[in-house]
Amino acid sequence: MSTLLLISGALLAQTAAVSGKITDITGTPIPNATIRVKSNRSAAGTSADGQGTFTLRLAPNAELIVSAIGYDIKEIKIGSSTSLTIVLNTDTKSLREMVVTGVGLDL
Repeated sequence: MSTLLLISGALLAQTAAVSGKITDITGTPIPNATIRVKSNRSAAGTSADGQGTFTLRLAPNAELIVSAIGYDIKEIKIGSSTSLTIVLNTDTKSLREMVVTGVGLDL
């Protein structure tokens, strides 16, 4: 039993809490943006809250993929940072392809 606890403690020691805020270029928070670890598609990710903030436990030097509807996808190498500010650019290509109709949206 003590061996199991030592292994679990060692695994937790290898990760750190990383928090951040996701905004657009004007500084407006982007709620519900998706944040996931690049190298591990099965790893748990998270979504930004209503103020664009998030917190994840990550291994050192992890790479994140941040995405949100209407914005370009951004890859971030966090290095040893524990606090991030991520700015997403508007995806102008997708906005040009959207057609608004009287009933809904045609994409």
